[in-house]
Amino acid sequence: WTPCSEDDLLSYCYQVAGAVGVMMAHVMGVDPAESDTLDRASDLGIAFQLANIARDIVDDAKVGRSYIPTAWTGGGLDPLDPAQRDRLVAIAQRLADLAHRYRASSKVGARRLPFRSRWAVLSAAAIYGEVATRAVELGPRAWDKRISISKAEKFMLVAGAFAESLLPARKVSRAGLWTRPERRAAP
Repeated sequence: WTPCSEDDLLSYCYQVAGAVGVMMAHVMGVDPAESDTLDRASDLGIAFQLANIARDIVDDAKVGRSYIPTAWTGGGLDPLDPAQRDRLVAIAQRLADLAHRYRASSKVGARRLPFRSRWAVLSAAAIYGEVATRAVELGPRAWDKRISISKAEKFMLVAGAFAESLLPARKVSRAGLWTRPERRAAP
């Protein structure tokens, strides 16, 4: 399966990671009636999956998978062709930009969690955000070896998330973001 459109991609990201974000929000004590908070938990899962896709474009292609919407490529992209690496960089940038929008939205919901949960969520968001950022920064070399974040870098990101968890969240609208299916059906 390969997504045809961005909507297909976001639906897939919800199914494999956004739904997990909603489940984890319930585990962390979010009331099922708090739809906006659950939407933002879904947003974080979607952001995580978009970062994974950006990081794994070539590895996925090696095993016959592609999560890049054909509408973005016209169906004519071969991630294994080194001559097409510049096109992959543009795709990674698009995925990272999307991931950033969903991650920014998720931080509003994270602010509604108890401190320890908020810190954990913001730490994970920072680490996955760094993965997407690196995929873009490395340019054509992004897929030469698997992107990883060192323990020291993770420590710094977790420390930054600690500080962020003490501050009020910025107001970020969800306007224009994909919405989980159970919310689409709501009146």
